[in-house]
Amino acid sequence: GYPASVIDDANFRAAADTFYNESLGLSMMWVQQERVEDMIQNILDHAGAVLAIAPETGKFILKPIRYDYTPAALDVYDESRIVAIDRFERAGYGELLGEVSVVYRDKRTNRDETVTVQNLAVIQCQSGVVSETTQYPGFSHHANAARAAMRDLKAKSVPLARGTMVVNRH
Repeated sequence: GYPASVIDDANFRAAADTFYNESLGLSMMWVQQERVEDMIQNILDHAGAVLAIAPETGKFILKPIRYDYTPAALDVYDESRIVAIDRFERAGYGELLGEVSVVYRDKRTNRDETVTVQNLAVIQCQSGVVSETTQYPGFSHHANAARAAMRDLKAKSVPLARGTMVVNRH
């Protein structure tokens, strides 16, 4: 229902180039039995991307979440910029995943197939396997499903900190 003018065309083209260079193709059909917002989120989950509105332009931007940044170029938020920390938490080792399985629809066989990846260090720390299975039916190739499984495992097998803070802009 949005006009095409609210999409940052250059940004979407750059995201499309990223997906093309990764051979990240999806095979999905929206049959209008789910909300369009849910379908969009499903596509974003498959692609490992976020959809946002750029504050500078008010247009939609699509950002693939990739390790394509220079850590030294990131903003630093230290005691000189943090006004308050509202919430801070770090996942414990018992909350981490040691194994991720992805179910996808294989193009050659037209059957559901599964690819599983593991983080052996987490499994050893936990003395067992904590696993999660994710459905990515839009993938039809093993390579894309395996890449998504590794991406999800990386995100869910590291005790990252998360929180909310108030900072000043300068």
